[in-house]
Amino acid sequence: MKLTHVIFSWLSFWALLSAHNLAADTQGINAHGLRSGWLKSNGQYTAALEIHLAPGWKTYWRAPGDTGFPPQFDFSGSRNAQELEIIWPAPILFGPQDMWSIGYSGHVVLPLLVQPSDPQSLVELNLKASLGICDDICIPAALSFSGVLSPDSRTPDPKIIAALANLPYSKSEAGLKALACTFSASGDTIEIDVQLSLPPTGDQEIVMIEYSRLGHWVSMQHPKRNGQVLSAKGFLHGDAGRPSDLRGSDVSITVVGSNYTVDAGTCAP
Repeated sequence: MKLTHVIFSWLSFWALLSAHNLAADTQGINAHGLRSGWLKSNGQYTAALEIHLAPGWKTYWRAPGDTGFPPQFDFSGSRNAQELEIIWPAPILFGPQDMWSIGYSGHVVLPLLVQPSDPQSLVELNLKASLGICDDICIPAALSFSGVLSPDSRTPDPKIIAALANLPYSKSEAGLKALACTFSASGDTIEIDVQLSLPPTGDQEIVMIEYSRLGHWVSMQHPKRNGQVLSAKGFLHGDAGRPSDLRGSDVSITVVGSNYTVDAGTCAP
């Protein structure tokens, strides 16, 4: 299934469900809420979105693969929140072998870094999330999260700390020796070829290529491994201009293996 078809089907289905005022919780989710976290010495809050999925259900990572539903978040209803960033723990692989998806199961904690406009005042977080959740079938879920972050809260939350400790491996931790990217024209797309000098990350591996600019998406081919070298190919869709216009710093690479995940950085030289 092409990602374009998935996205259009997802958006149409989502609009239909929104018109019927879906409840915050839905099939496949036992509970969800906001962990208010703590204020760090640099004036930034560490909070988290918490979701308890029902047994057997899964939800998607920020880049879910060609057949997944990309999660969407709306923070516009918040007050005294100047900047918000979601930190994504290392995901797992799931789904049929020829249609791998990437995401989470069970108890999901997504840390949030929140920069208040006024560090001395309360932060009111009001968030809406549109997620895809899957068991035998995949359905959209509409979730709302709300809570208050107080400057008096200074004690770190163990659940958030645990999520932050489960991030993808760094290049040095994974033993990544080299990353090379080439860009070339391929019809209406830009072909992105990636070669990594990287020890195996598990029996199954996926290389995710992400482009940071809005209005574009990357379709992927399954990677190929030859010893310590992992090769991958993706096609950038959308009006990205000529291959020579593409900035390597806008293209990020993540290797998701059945044993662990690696943040391989960007294609910048």
